[in-house]
Amino acid sequence: LLKKIIDNKIFYLINNEHEFQNALLDEHHELYDVTKNYLITQDIDLKNISPYCKKPIKDFCGILDGSNNSILNIKLNMTHINESYIGLFAYMYNATVKNLTINSDLKIVGKSEIGCLVGYANQCTIENCNLIGSFDISTYGGYNIGLLAGKMKSCIINNINISVDNSVIRGHHNIGGFV
Repeated sequence: LLKKIIDNKIFYLINNEHEFQNALLDEHHELYDVTKNYLITQDIDLKNISPYCKKPIKDFCGILDGSNNSILNIKLNMTHINESYIGLFAYMYNATVKNLTINSDLKIVGKSEIGCLVGYANQCTIENCNLIGSFDISTYGGYNIGLLAGKMKSCIINNINISVDNSVIRGHHNIGGFV
């Protein structure tokens, strides 16, 4: 991946869905590294990524700057309904996600800690992000479910816009339209 220095930090450029898949989703690829900083240079359409990579990004602790671009057509192939920590990111800690739009018709079925952006965020910053589309989130006996995140601890949230149509959140307790 190409690199760019921004504010004395190295950012790796993500120019297409294959680079996104290799860097953040395919744990067996040599470019996979969820500890680096990434800058998305154009809209990323995930409809054609490999089926085994249609899963949440695990243990992210870098910076993802969307550069005001969108991630389109997220589809998550979860293996069973008892999975927890579900979203574009499963779990983020000491991470930043900014200047990003998620534009998708997303259906998620799982157990707990479910959100469209992140299942569980711990000591993270999320700013200038948009959720656009239709979202259907369901759980069987689970909890901590929201449109943006399932659960957050010690996070900074700034300028989040949610524009949904025909969306549903189903669960048993700790359910919110935001977190």
